[in-house]
Amino acid sequence: NTFNQSRFCLSKTSTRKYSVAPTPSARDLLPKNPSLSGFSKNSGLVGILNTRPRVQTSSNSRASFAVQQLHTTMDNKIKLYTLDKKQELETSGVECKIVHFVRHAQGTHNVSKGYRLPENHDALLTDVGVEQCRKLSEQTVHLEGIELVVTSPLTRTIQTSIHSFPKHLEDGVKFLALEEVRETVNFLCDGRRTIGEIKADFPMIDYSVLQHDHDSVWKKYEDAFGSQEEHTGYRESDDVKHMSERAIKFFAFLRSRPESEIGVVTHSCFLWTTFADSQLGNSLVAYPDDPELQAKMETWFDNCEMRSFVVAFA
Repeated sequence: NTFNQSRFCLSKTSTRKYSVAPTPSARDLLPKNPSLSGFSKNSGLVGILNTRPRVQTSSNSRASFAVQQLHTTMDNKIKLYTLDKKQELETSGVECKIVHFVRHAQGTHNVSKGYRLPENHDALLTDVGVEQCRKLSEQTVHLEGIELVVTSPLTRTIQTSIHSFPKHLEDGVKFLALEEVRETVNFLCDGRRTIGEIKADFPMIDYSVLQHDHDSVWKKYEDAFGSQEEHTGYRESDDVKHMSERAIKFFAFLRSRPESEIGVVTHSCFLWTTFADSQLGNSLVAYPDDPELQAKMETWFDNCEMRSFVVAFA
């Protein structure tokens, strides 16, 4: 006996306690007022709720080819533009997509600041976080062009994706877990459970592109640095080469997908290192003649904040 899948399908067999919208279906969460509440298709950015710190062969081969392309053309950086530039870019023959980036909503680790505590391993959303998602869903319901929602495989991002894009889930849009957009692996809150455990709780997510059931990224850094008690500093955040490779693989994945508009639910440090950190972001991403967009992207994403823009690959 499980919750109705349209009501976010959290398995009652799970031993974890989740914050779940109690009774309404996804349709019940739609706003009565059709207004975009501040979101404009001609604006580049929208911020919500300022609140800090086995593989499918065909798609995999396409992504591998795209990775090679990016590695050999990194002098031509990934370029970000405001949404109103998309038609102009397409008319000029530029390959591009609309991408809506969302940082996960408030998690237990954000409140307690206990990033190394075992109880915050693969941290959950708080009730406040679920409410943040509900408010964001009033915006995303108007994003009718979204054809795919990509989420980090960590629990808090999966919860955020389900609660923030309920209409898309109900309408059959694919929700796909992608390891490349998970949080930088530094503390226990950044580790994930096995995919088997996560899938039991969230069966509506597609996990087909994940290569390992266990958390191979966490194991890599634990083998290198030791346990949380043995090493209290950063791990992956000090491995700029790996972060660069991860970001390149992510953009290659975006480029390889047939969808033209995609939602991506991820984490603050991944967003920061990709779009703002001078060690990495400035070598991967460019903001052609748009200092305002660059200045915005060089600020920290708040919990459940969404920023929408055009990603161009040439």
